[in-house]
Amino acid sequence: MSDFNLAGKRALVTGSSEGIGLAIATKLARAGAHVQLHGIEAPDHPLAQAALAEVGERGRYTAADLADPEALETLIATTGPIDMLISTVATQVRQPLGEVTMDAVDLQFRLNFQSALQLIQAVLPQMRAKRWGRIVVIGSVQEAKPHPQMVTYAALKGAQENLVRNLALQLAADGVTVNNVAPGVIVTRRNQAPLADPEYARQVIERIPARAYGEPRDIVGAVLLLCSEAGRYITGATIPIDGGMHI
Repeated sequence: MSDFNLAGKRALVTGSSEGIGLAIATKLARAGAHVQLHGIEAPDHPLAQAALAEVGERGRYTAADLADPEALETLIATTGPIDMLISTVATQVRQPLGEVTMDAVDLQFRLNFQSALQLIQAVLPQMRAKRWGRIVVIGSVQEAKPHPQMVTYAALKGAQENLVRNLALQLAADGVTVNNVAPGVIVTRRNQAPLADPEYARQVIERIPARAYGEPRDIVGAVLLLCSEAGRYITGATIPIDGGMHI
């Protein structure tokens, strides 16, 4: 459908060497967009090579550690003009309240909040100049249902959701939409180990009304909608994709 055609558009998808980010990058490329892939792995790493093979000829790859502001600037310079920014980079540190360390807080702040804010600041001038832009941040069900062992992660995801609403108010008149997609338990390499514990897996699945985990492919339809002309009137929204877990 033409409303979902992204031909001629350029997207930067951070954290797209695997998992949710890669699924999004692949979907956007298949809709016609040129996609800048990003990961912490070197370009010759098997994950990076597999990501490029998955996305195809419309994909390019740049390695950068977005906890480092200088690396972030390099990523922006390498990417060039951007019509769509999809920020998926995040890290989780499991620490109950009494064990939270400031080093872990700092790392999660830089990756889970600061990097998205800096990227948005970097791409906004060109989006405003064209009066067209799409910004999608990947949040979490923890904005609604915080995990007791992820105090910092949940708090920063809540801050990210508030940032989206704030920016949506400021940018709507400039033709730039800003939205938040909040996945629930999506099976990726990051959570395979904890979910392999039968007791923990039982506790998790009981909190999901759909009684099933999600997959990266469950996220991509909403992101495509928000990036396309079909989603032009959606801004400041949080879209939960979690099998009902946020309820």
